[in-house]
Amino acid sequence: EHLVDDLPEEEEEEPKDSGTKKKRMFADENESASKAEEEEKEQLPTCENMLAIFDDFGMAVPNLWVLRQALQLRGQHPDEVYEVGETVQDELIRFHLGRDGTTLDELSARLQSLDLNMTRLKTTNMLLELPSKMLLLRYLESFSNSTDLVADMKDHFEISRTFERVAALIIHIAQSDFSFGIAKAHVKEIRFLYDAALVAGARDARGQSMRAMEDMIDKRARAEMLRQSELTVQRTHEEIAQDLLEVHLKTLGDDILKQVKSVKKAEENASKAFKVLRRVRESYNRNLRKRNILLEMHAKKYSDPYLDLELHKLTGDHDKYMMVNDRVDWVERFERAVKQFYAPKNSATKEQEIMREIYGVCDGFMSDAAKVAQVLVEERYLPAELKTILPVRKRDVHGRFDCCGRGIDGKSETYEVRNIVYTVVLDDDGIFNGSDECAMKSASHERNFSMEYQKCSVRGLKIPLTATIDYMGHRVLAVAKVEDSSWSFDENGQPRRFTRDLLFGSKDGGEHLITRDRSMDLKLKKAAE
Repeated sequence: EHLVDDLPEEEEEEPKDSGTKKKRMFADENESASKAEEEEKEQLPTCENMLAIFDDFGMAVPNLWVLRQALQLRGQHPDEVYEVGETVQDELIRFHLGRDGTTLDELSARLQSLDLNMTRLKTTNMLLELPSKMLLLRYLESFSNSTDLVADMKDHFEISRTFERVAALIIHIAQSDFSFGIAKAHVKEIRFLYDAALVAGARDARGQSMRAMEDMIDKRARAEMLRQSELTVQRTHEEIAQDLLEVHLKTLGDDILKQVKSVKKAEENASKAFKVLRRVRESYNRNLRKRNILLEMHAKKYSDPYLDLELHKLTGDHDKYMMVNDRVDWVERFERAVKQFYAPKNSATKEQEIMREIYGVCDGFMSDAAKVAQVLVEERYLPAELKTILPVRKRDVHGRFDCCGRGIDGKSETYEVRNIVYTVVLDDDGIFNGSDECAMKSASHERNFSMEYQKCSVRGLKIPLTATIDYMGHRVLAVAKVEDSSWSFDENGQPRRFTRDLLFGSKDGGEHLITRDRSMDLKLKKAAE
């Protein structure tokens, strides 16, 4: 159009060679445009060299889409790259990268894209210890400053050359995460604004009180001056100045006297508070001693025989009294009742007694397990001196608990009350990549396994009663204790040695498996078949 507009208007007929000239000009223009496109394609950065290009925001980058994608992988989402804000595709990518459920392959690819020195070997070594995004973010959260994080990554993960750059980029990824970055930043900002508002309010209140005091002193001084001036009109200027000075000194003395009185009153209040605190402490010590005495009386009471509970023996006509040890021996009571149930019955009354015994064992086990589980959950995070039930065993959790927050001070605790072993089910060893929900499901599987073994009805194979109790967001696994200990006595009947005999299982967390009894192997094999 530009070429046509430049032609003279007076010429009605075009020369014969004008068409040839136009074709030649358009051909030259197309060739120059194709050359420009080829040069532009040669200048476009590839994915390999983009990591070295986009660090400098001052230089011109022809392909903004590649730059945008690389920045988003590093946890940076600047709107000024396009100069028009965030697009719908960028918003979807930001939501995908900021979620918690990232697969291991996606996390590995994202770490490798941070820096050219993050090779597959280094990324694999890092993910062996931190196999999920949640554990990686907990690892970053355990360091108070970036210097300690850089030192730990250099020493622990052997990132030698660009460890500072890699640490800074991983921090960017954590800041772009919804749970650990964006939500915590908003909470921190709100907390900062709230603290600033409190400080400003305190300053305003203090300033208002000071100004009110100054106004009151000024008014009193002016009133006194006016009264003195009306009474002593004939006085000289020196006398008036002397009177004014005395007025100011008197006002100042009154204020000092008031302050001294307030200090004395504060001291008296502090002395009274100290006396009250001492009385409260003495009362607390008395109550603590009473509590210990009551606990001793309670233990002594429940260690005596249950003389009022009379149990008819299932195989005889005479009676016997039930002791506490017999009452909480859940496995033996249940097995004995089941044997009597399948044995030939003499009468309907005997059958009813057996059914009552089975129901009593199960109901007593569930009642005790539920009550103790509630106490364990309510006292879960109390210090040891305030707990009513203390753990009987503690073991070290697997991995670095200070970085991933496993266990209580790096320990996994086991409790035992009334011949029942309790465990608060959490992923203390990191078997489920920090997911306590999966650990709770595993406890439910253990309960179901116990039920399936009980259905096999293998003679001589005792299955402990097992239950799971859900309370206040926690799951407690309760298992009846199976006795694996024995006493040996001398000729006079005195106890000589206490031994524990484990026939089948592991004592070191699965490192070694113990199989000492051939009959036990056959029973387990029969149950499996």
